[in-house]
Amino acid sequence: MVRHAGCLRPDPAALQRAEERIHQLSKLKRRYGNTLQAVITSLERFRTELDELADHAATSESLAGARASALTDAEGVARALSRERRQAATRLSSAISRELGSLGMGEARVHVELTPVAGEADGLVVDGARLSAEGLERAEFLIAPNRGEEARSLHRIASGGELSRAMLAIKCVLADLGPAGMYAFDEVDAGIGGGMAEIIGRKIRSVAEHRQVLCITHLAQIAVFADQHFKVEKVVRGERTLSIVRRLSEREQREEIARMLGGIKITAKTRAVARELLLQARRTAA
Repeated sequence: MVRHAGCLRPDPAALQRAEERIHQLSKLKRRYGNTLQAVITSLERFRTELDELADHAATSESLAGARASALTDAEGVARALSRERRQAATRLSSAISRELGSLGMGEARVHVELTPVAGEADGLVVDGARLSAEGLERAEFLIAPNRGEEARSLHRIASGGELSRAMLAIKCVLADLGPAGMYAFDEVDAGIGGGMAEIIGRKIRSVAEHRQVLCITHLAQIAVFADQHFKVEKVVRGERTLSIVRRLSEREQREEIARMLGGIKITAKTRAVARELLLQARRTAA
């Protein structure tokens, strides 16, 4: 049945309710999505969350059980990690000490000490140590440079040369491990010369098979093992003094090695020795 417009009765209250409903729906769409379907999806999610909150006692009990189970698992993993670390620390200490012997520090001994992390009241404590993201302990390298001396912190008591050689020994042992992509060695040639310098050069070369290595040295016996040579020079430009780093050509490499061997005056014999050292180093690398 079709009604004529004249038969309809105006209902201002119903019109106002409809307009308010449309306004409310528009506000909901602006807040929870651009469509009514997005609003309905949000409503269903909120109802689920409300049901979970209403059953908070059961939820809390379930979460407490899950937490206790996770802590038990964490304790087991932490203890297993500590056992593995103690075994690895013993092996690493022996390996580094052997390397130091081959680097002219025969009496030096390195000890990897594992110290429990101090426990805290608000943290998880396992066997008296606080469990952190790194485990139950922290590692520190101790060194006894000479026989009969007490091992103390490596970075505190080692001289510049000893520290450089100790780091070289560590890197030789761990050359193919760890995330570091580049190693830098400075003062590794302090207090050495001759045959020991050649040994250190070979060690650095072996590290360079796994990582990029930057070595600053004044000894030709070490420098000859490098794939590339760079020279650091000071130049005066205008009113300023600048330090520049320049890559050397093969001829310049030979000249620089000869200068390191012979000083200011370079002779034909010095150049011949430099050439022979470079050839020996390349044969070793091959």
